[in-house]
Amino acid sequence: MRKGIKILGYIVSSLLLMTIILPLSLSLLINFGMVQNWVVDKAAGFASRKLGTTVSIDHVDLGLFNRLQVEGFYVEDYQGDTLLYARNVQTGITDFSPLTFGLAEVDDALLRLAQDSVGEINIKQVVDNLRGKGGGHFVMAINRAKISNFRFELYRNDTTLRERGGIDWSALQIYNADVEAHDFLLDGDSIALRLDRLSLNERSGIRIENFSTDWLSVASGRLRFADLRVQSGATDLKFPMIAILGEDWDEYSDFINNVEIDLTAQNSSLDFATLGYFAPQIGHWQTRLAAIDLQGRGTVADFQGRLEHVEMWDRTTAAIDFRIVGLPEIERTRFTFDVDELSTDVSDASAIMHDLTGKALADNLIVMLSRAGQMHLRGEFDGRLKAFDADAVLKTALGALDARMNMSESATKGQSHFEGDVSTDNFELGTLLAINKIGRASLNANLHGDMGGGRLKADIDGEVPLFDFNGYRYDSIAMKGRIDNRCFEGYIGSDDHNLEFDFNGVFDFNGSVPRYDFAMQLDRADLHALNFNRRDTLSVLGARLTANG
Repeated sequence: MRKGIKILGYIVSSLLLMTIILPLSLSLLINFGMVQNWVVDKAAGFASRKLGTTVSIDHVDLGLFNRLQVEGFYVEDYQGDTLLYARNVQTGITDFSPLTFGLAEVDDALLRLAQDSVGEINIKQVVDNLRGKGGGHFVMAINRAKISNFRFELYRNDTTLRERGGIDWSALQIYNADVEAHDFLLDGDSIALRLDRLSLNERSGIRIENFSTDWLSVASGRLRFADLRVQSGATDLKFPMIAILGEDWDEYSDFINNVEIDLTAQNSSLDFATLGYFAPQIGHWQTRLAAIDLQGRGTVADFQGRLEHVEMWDRTTAAIDFRIVGLPEIERTRFTFDVDELSTDVSDASAIMHDLTGKALADNLIVMLSRAGQMHLRGEFDGRLKAFDADAVLKTALGALDARMNMSESATKGQSHFEGDVSTDNFELGTLLAINKIGRASLNANLHGDMGGGRLKADIDGEVPLFDFNGYRYDSIAMKGRIDNRCFEGYIGSDDHNLEFDFNGVFDFNGSVPRYDFAMQLDRADLHALNFNRRDTLSVLGARLTANG
């Protein structure tokens, strides 16, 4: 009995010693340089065989409680250049099936992607090799990840992607990137994660202060985001949903034309100074879009959707169905807009026009148009910024204007040629021109001419079925001539029952003092009815007049 108890005591004592000595012994062995070198060689060899390329590790530190520190982790692409490098990686393994890490921290890392001579991205070759090993796939999870001082480089063969003043898409270089994420899962060539925050700089000068998403999935050329937010300078974009859909990764070699984007944006703001890094031609625009609600789908080169709401400058709002074909070459881009509502005033309109065309409205024209107050427009637009067809109904506090216009580039530098029709009914023309003797007017006219540099020159052929002057309402007036800003030169004729005449001459209101020079055949003028002679009720005149002043 004693012997049995003694033997049992030996066994219990031995087991207790083993539970203490074995972990301590393994920990001591792992910290020996010889053992660590063996672990490094085995780990690097396993990774090299799995990826089919060179993998090296400078140092591995394995500790108790599944703690792992890796220094100098390097993966080479099939062309012999760096694919991935991490100076320091620290983590802890929480499970082995699948391989799961707790907190993973990476410091000073580089991911370098490059096209080979046939246009294939180097990482695709490695991923394809990993996917093809033994018909299975590699699975890894990270509960929480922090990456600091991360660099990303992308080199592509197409040098036409270089944009002066913007991002060079043929040699993209991101640096000082910091990342915080959780629930990361790598399953074969698919990735899913929750991105808490990404901040970065790119060598073009753009800085992204925050790029975050509640959920991101990447698989076979398709990226899907939920509740994505992007903040850069005055730009703050919020996407409840956005999907970037390529058939495979090869289509990203021509992202602009091949990869489809499906998005919904809500309550977002966009500064063109930020957008200018992607389309340098519009980087100088001062307009800022705010309170954006948008749904859209298509490629960068052919995108369409609906802008439910947007605000610009101080008093401009819009709701528009759109299609935009030809970006990022803004000068060649074709815009198709179906405007449900565009509300603005002349100050905002002048600023927007300056951004779009590089030409500002003349100060005296701004003063005149400001008398119309808030303007509301509905219509359609189809064409380029300097050559287009447009139909619109413009409503103001002074009245409404219907217009159809075709605009094209003029042979004269800085000028645009236009032709179209315009009509208005009971418009308060006198208030617009600030001329007390003029009241309301109705007009139907055809115009063609040139505009630009604050000047308007046009030939006009029209009729005035209603015109208030000096307290009398005229009708049956026809005109044909040339307009130069607020100057008219040409023919005016009237078949009004109190005024019958034919006029040829000039009325010029461009200067501080009005100028006139004309000849008129007056067949009948009832001066009393026309309010020129209030004392004599029988004051009818017929004459041939010439005058200048």
